[in-house]
Amino acid sequence: MANSNLQQRIVSGIIGAAVIISGILFSDWSYMLINIGIALLGLNEFYQLCQKAGHKVSYWLGMGLALALNLATYFVLKEEIHPLTFSVGFPLVLVIFVVTLFDKTEKSPMMTIGLTFLGIVYVVLPFCLAHGIVIHAARSVLMGIILLVWGNDIGAYFAGKHLGKHKLFERISPKKTWEGFIGGAFLVFVATFFMHHFIGVLTLADWIIMGLIISPVATFGDLVESMIKRSLNIKDSGGIMPGHGGMLDRIDSLLFVFPVATTFILLWLSLHWI
Repeated sequence: MANSNLQQRIVSGIIGAAVIISGILFSDWSYMLINIGIALLGLNEFYQLCQKAGHKVSYWLGMGLALALNLATYFVLKEEIHPLTFSVGFPLVLVIFVVTLFDKTEKSPMMTIGLTFLGIVYVVLPFCLAHGIVIHAARSVLMGIILLVWGNDIGAYFAGKHLGKHKLFERISPKKTWEGFIGGAFLVFVATFFMHHFIGVLTLADWIIMGLIISPVATFGDLVESMIKRSLNIKDSGGIMPGHGGMLDRIDSLLFVFPVATTFILLWLSLHWI
C-alpha cells in the first residue's frame, strides 16, 4: 500500500511538474496562466478551509480583488500600464467592507473581513511578487527557484523517512525532523550547481546563496501552513493532486520563498549595477 501511494505521488508529481515547467518556459502568456491559475486555486482552497471551519469570507470579492492585483502587478512591472493603475484597487478594497456592513446574516464582520484579506496576502501576494523574478531576471530563473524548492521537499522527505529521529518542530508538525531538514538543504546545495550550469543568468555564488536561503525559508512556509490547518482543525487542505493533498500543501513553501527570492533578485540586480 505504501509503495502504491509513493508511485501515485511520483506519477502525479511528474505530470504536475511537467505542466508547470512547460507553462513557465513556453511564453509570457502561458506563464501568466500558470501563475494566476495556481494563485486562484490556492486562494479558493484557503477560503474553503475557512468555510469548513465555520468562518465566513467574501469569496467572490476576494477572488476578484486577487485577480485584479495579480494582473495589475504584472503589467505595471512590465511598464505596460501606469503605476497609478493600482489606485483602482483602493475602491475594490472598500467594497468588501461595505458588503459586510449590509450583510444582515453577518455575525462576525471583523473575522470575515480579516480572513478575506489574509487569503490575498498569504496566498496571492507571493505570486504577484514572483512577477518581479520573471521580469527583472528571467522565467527560467523562476523555474530554477521552483526546482530548488521541490528538491528541498524531496530531500527532506527521503532523509526524514529513512534517517529521521530528532523532531524539528513537534508542536506543529510531528513528522518533520532535523535529519529531513539537513537532507533537503544538502540536495538543494547540490542542485544549485546544476541550476548555474543549465540555467545560468545568476552567478554560481548567487545560486548557492539562493539555495542557502531557500531551505530554511521553505521549511518555515511548510510549518506555517501546518499551523494554519491545525488552528482550523483540518488535516489536509484538499485533494487536487493524487497522493499530494491540496494545492496549499503543494505551494506552502513557495508562499514564503517567492517574496524572499524576489527581494534577493532585486538586490542582486542593484548590487551588480553599482
